[in-house]
Amino acid sequence: MGQIDANFDVVKTQLLKSKLDSYTPNDRYVIFDSDTHYYVDGCSYSLTWYNIIKTFLDTDIPLNSIIVAHNGYGLLQQLLELIPKDLQEQNCVPHVIDQKSNVWLDDHLSRFVENFNKEKPVVNNINKHAVTMMGAQRIHRNILLNHIKEKQLFDKIAVAYNNVS
Repeated sequence: MGQIDANFDVVKTQLLKSKLDSYTPNDRYVIFDSDTHYYVDGCSYSLTWYNIIKTFLDTDIPLNSIIVAHNGYGLLQQLLELIPKDLQEQNCVPHVIDQKSNVWLDDHLSRFVENFNKEKPVVNNINKHAVTMMGAQRIHRNILLNHIKEKQLFDKIAVAYNNVS
């Protein structure tokens, strides 16, 4: 988000290009947030998140199509202040994954995008997503495993952890 922090017309244009007529649970926008935002005095939410939520609302894209990997904690509470109550009651809120290292995520994402652009893999036949976290236990692996457990996602995500499936 750092490259377009001050120009949300760019975000709006990109969102409108990618907007679907209807969204399934697998249609998502992924945002990696390192929480280096400007906070207006007296506001518990950042100007960046105000603009992001406003832009999604303006483009009529469901907020529950957003997944945020955030390296801090408590972002969802900030976002709820910006989301109309009727949308909250319908559970139309972003899915926030707190306490994730964006350096790790950015590195993996950039390699994925680089390889994806080179190889153009076939992704139509994916029946189940998978996560492999092999080797010694690490805090980022524990956090991800705990998140998958808490959200009861094992029926949707195949997980291999610490050399055990």
